[in-house]
Amino acid sequence: PLLAAVAAITMLVGNVGALGQSSLKRMLGYSGVAQAGYMLGGVVVGTQLGVQATVLYLAVYLAMNLAGFAVICAVEADGTRGDDISALAGLGARRPWLAWAMTIAMLSLAGIPGTVGFIGKFQLIHALVSGDYTWLAIVLVIGSMISLGYYLRVVATMWMGSSTSEAGIDASALSTRRLAPIAGGSADADRSGWPRADQSAPAPEAAFVATLFAAASIFFGIFPSPLFHLAAHAGHAIGGIF
Repeated sequence: PLLAAVAAITMLVGNVGALGQSSLKRMLGYSGVAQAGYMLGGVVVGTQLGVQATVLYLAVYLAMNLAGFAVICAVEADGTRGDDISALAGLGARRPWLAWAMTIAMLSLAGIPGTVGFIGKFQLIHALVSGDYTWLAIVLVIGSMISLGYYLRVVATMWMGSSTSEAGIDASALSTRRLAPIAGGSADADRSGWPRADQSAPAPEAAFVATLFAAASIFFGIFPSPLFHLAAHAGHAIGGIF
């Protein structure tokens, strides 16, 4: 019961703490706290099903989190606003591949059906209910609902946010970029001050990692059988140790 209480508090503290974050890394850090609470729920059950659900969610969380952090690294290399959420404004128009990868990562972390995150949370809820911890499963669902507040904010910023000075770009810097082509400056920027669509994307390795794990989040969300086999074998191995 004490571990179950710790798991519930961890879920709520992590999700509530992430709501007010403007730094994407801090937001995903608090999200990681909540995810640890979810996985602790599988440990609390103490059954074979609980162990399998925890192992499955570990693999799921790896894909979701790597995709998100890879996009953040690519965006940091592309601008001067670091990991602030305003750096994602207009990303859907500037770097659609990165925007789609981040969108999939956020929806998967939120547990939206069709993503691997939904599979992971469903298995944890199934293990909790089967292990007579229905109340903890309800807390998990509540935590997931809270998480929509910050995950969907990221998605909305990318696809609905403006990439002009209203989105947080320094107005004087933007004016300098606009005047550069007139003054014989770099031809790599268009009239809006942003790189042209045909310009090579920065941090290609980060973009590759983001795309790879975002695709994995969708693939295993639709075809989760390999993950189930992995979790089953790992669960039997861990159960044999104890």
